[in-house]
Amino acid sequence: MGDCHWMPMEANPAVINKFLKEAGVPENVKMVDFPDLDVDRICETISEPTNIQAFLLLFPKSIQATDKGSEEPKDIYFVKENFPNASGPIALIHAVASVQNKIQLPSDAILAKFLAATKDQTPEARGTALKDYKELMEIQAKSESQPPTTEPTPYHYVAIVQHQGTMYELDGTKIGPKPHGTTSAETFVQDAAKACKKFIEENPGEHNYAILALSSV
Repeated sequence: MGDCHWMPMEANPAVINKFLKEAGVPENVKMVDFPDLDVDRICETISEPTNIQAFLLLFPKSIQATDKGSEEPKDIYFVKENFPNASGPIALIHAVASVQNKIQLPSDAILAKFLAATKDQTPEARGTALKDYKELMEIQAKSESQPPTTEPTPYHYVAIVQHQGTMYELDGTKIGPKPHGTTSAETFVQDAAKACKKFIEENPGEHNYAILALSSV
């Protein structure tokens, strides 16, 4: 197990919402999932699309894209993945950080303190800081419903966020955000669903996916 302290993050809204609550995220901000993976129905099942702030996509590591992303824009909070089982916590942090002002994340929240402490750091330094950030690590471990393990997970998370009219994929294994075209608060759900659908269709031999959305009500 080496020096890995983080557990794999379950693609379970109840588990993730427990983590968010303990990390100080407002209780009106919740993670929801789409268990049937019918991305065409995502837009139909969300009554208020503008409440969706970000998406998480989970998939097997074996089909990770080889593109490297981009180093721009630098005003998107981005964390480099540099320790085992990091992709889940990093994707969740990417999602919350992208809307921390919009959801009114309290300054005394554990997650807000981490974001403030690492605000001016490089993505690599943020990853190192997260690795040893015991408060978040302990909250995540207590939130999981599975037996404790630090064995590396075979799955990987990315976040899909909107920033200044552009949709970005945030993957901690890349050098930076990957742009996916223009979007808006009104079309983000549809645009993100299309991006997820395209990724899934490009890998027809795989079926182990999960799509979750960060919603504020």
